Amino acid sequence: MEPQANEKYQYSSEWIHKLENERHWQYYHFQQSLIQKHVEHKESILEVGIGSSFTYNYLKSKNYNIISMDIDADKKPDIVANIVSDDLPANIDTILAFEVFEHIPYDEYMLALKKAKDSGVKKLIISMPLNIKVWFDFDIRLHVFGRIAFQIATRRNKLTTNHHHWEIGYQKYRFNKIKQDITEQGFKIINDCRKFSQHFFVLSTE
Repeated sequence: MEPQANEKYQYSSEWIHKLENERHWQYYHFQQSLIQKHVEHKESILEVGIGSSFTYNYLKSKNYNIISMDIDADKKPDIVANIVSDDLPANIDTILAFEVFEHIPYDEYMLALKKAKDSGVKKLIISMPLNIKVWFDFDIRLHVFGRIAFQIATRRNKLTTNHHHWEIGYQKYRFNKIKQDITEQGFKIINDCRKFSQHFFVLSTE
């Protein structure tokens, strides 16, 4: 299966110049907690889709060995490239891709996973949106009981973000299909967890 040459990739860079909302900062913290749990300093990291560069800069400040790649030159990544059609850098141990793959057609997302596996990457940490409308949620930590999270949400049954081709739960892209397709590309799911309206996966080839 080849990438669709006439397919427009939808992305935006305007938002990176504005202060992000509190929820986005909570996502950043959750991303960092996953990374620090599953990635060692000695590993070489490629972040695909760098957004505001917060994750990249934070990991750099913690002495992680990280380079960045993005299709959008305005975001000033280390490498301007398309993960579907361009070669990946050599000798990468871990790929980070947060809120990236829903911006490309699902078949090309599968190609990207295959390319990562074939390149010798050992680990992927990725996130993708759930096709839900959140009406109410809270997420708190109590000294005695630990973390308590609660959410009321309903399925949207439509895409409300113009830049998305698909989301978990939208049409045929059910959660079980997402997991099955990941494992069929040769990855083992070593952690999957939900945070607000995003689902995170830690994938391994070992």
